[in-house]
Amino acid sequence: MKFDKKPGDMVELDGSPYRVAGILATSGTEEERLFAPLPVAQRLLRRPGAMQSVEVSAITKPEDELARRDPATLKGAVYDRWYCSPYATSIAFQLQQVIPNSRAEQIRQVAQNEGIVLSRIQGLMFLVALAALVAAALAVSSAMATAILERRSEVGLMRALGAGSLSVGAMFLAEATLLALLGGSVGFAMGTGLAHQIGRRIFDQAIVVQPVLFPYVLGMAVLVTFAGSALSIRRALRFDPVRVLRGDA
Repeated sequence: MKFDKKPGDMVELDGSPYRVAGILATSGTEEERLFAPLPVAQRLLRRPGAMQSVEVSAITKPEDELARRDPATLKGAVYDRWYCSPYATSIAFQLQQVIPNSRAEQIRQVAQNEGIVLSRIQGLMFLVALAALVAAALAVSSAMATAILERRSEVGLMRALGAGSLSVGAMFLAEATLLALLGGSVGFAMGTGLAHQIGRRIFDQAIVVQPVLFPYVLGMAVLVTFAGSALSIRRALRFDPVRVLRGDA
């Protein structure tokens, strides 16, 4: 049965009107089906309280050695790790626990394909993050080298007045740390917003960024800044104050 309807239109089934909530577009056999709340479907089929099967879609973790073990043989922390991991087997096990007299079976091909896709996406995100960190370190190195070159007279004057290498280096590192904390905070806010947009538009899921990640982001920003600044600061500590103040360097 096909209906020439659009969202918001009314359709009559078994003598009762129902409003079309939406049109499902999956490029699969689901487009030929009619979806309705369970009580409505039971009433239309005249099978109150009846339910044959339920399809559950979940984001799963690719199978490993732990996923293939029998939960009856697991104890303690190993069982807790298996139970809390998003394996297809552990999800099926938990469904059977909460639905009495049920049997959960996984569509292994679909579960494996979803796990493979997720694993590849994670690998791609890791490479993108690594490339971004390297690019950030190079950008910091270039910016710090330019800043030190422009302030070589200041460095030379400090060295001439008796400032040691530790004092000069600490000054530049303090400035770099302040900029790293500021940049890390802005980057975390922008990344959170971008993650929400990607989750909604690509995966149609809400991506929740945990606030506990914020200190780790700031720490990573400081480490990248230190790594990019180390070589430039080391060169600044080698400036000859006499030559710098005379304008020879």
